[in-house]
Amino acid sequence: MIETVNWNWVSTIFGIICFVTYYGMVFIMNFDAIAPMIQPEINGEFNLIVTNIKAIICIIVLPIVALLPDIISLFLKVFWPSPTDAVMLKQKRNPNYVYEGFDEVYVPPLPGQRFRSPKRKP
Repeated sequence: MIETVNWNWVSTIFGIICFVTYYGMVFIMNFDAIAPMIQPEINGEFNLIVTNIKAIICIIVLPIVALLPDIISLFLKVFWPSPTDAVMLKQKRNPNYVYEGFDEVYVPPLPGQRFRSPKRKP
């Protein structure tokens, strides 16, 4: 999910299926008949985890906190693209665009910087 940039209904459904399958398998492997075959130490641990409110909060909050830097970096690229991102966007909009340097590419100023106009060729 960290590497997914293009979200659609297929990736959302399969992401949900993956989470449900993972926790379902953990729940099934926690039964007395199955746990000794796989790992005897796991017997009853899942029940202890889901009855502890701190563990439930960690299961919900930690993935969000782990994905936060990636989400922030994606938003920064949208509002303040690097010169390379700006060139790629121009090439996507106009396939006939020929790259001749970063002088003609508009890069919005970062907060606290003054606007700088692109240099014009004589």
